[in-house]
Amino acid sequence: MSIWTIEQNLPNGFHDALLKKMDIHVVNREVIIHLDVWTGNLESKIEKERESYREARLVIHGFSYLTIDPPFKEEENFPPADNCRVDMGNWSALGPAYPIAPPVKDDGFNLYIFFCHWNNFIYLSARTADLYWLDELQR
Repeated sequence: MSIWTIEQNLPNGFHDALLKKMDIHVVNREVIIHLDVWTGNLESKIEKERESYREARLVIHGFSYLTIDPPFKEEENFPPADNCRVDMGNWSALGPAYPIAPPVKDDGFNLYIFFCHWNNFIYLSARTADLYWLDELQR
């Protein structure tokens, strides 16, 4: 499935998702991202409905490029976090101030993952992705 199809089917896309863990499987060319996806309704007057999250696993298949920005030198200004708020989007659309995205085949994608807590990026190119809701997997 396309990462953009997944994003379009989420109420808020990947905006303000909470990253819990990320596994990179080089041999299998997979990236597995464990995150809480913001599923809240901004129009709701009830805070619990506005700020609801759902635990998911995003599996990215066939990555051909992956790079991680180096951490900041002043680590005391950016302490470790249990959850890290992230935004994800089309790396190709970021503009000239960012690394140039490599070409991908028609069914592939270039994705950025922005770590709000540390103010840095992961850039990757891959073929397909799948999203699994953990509450459905545990039934």
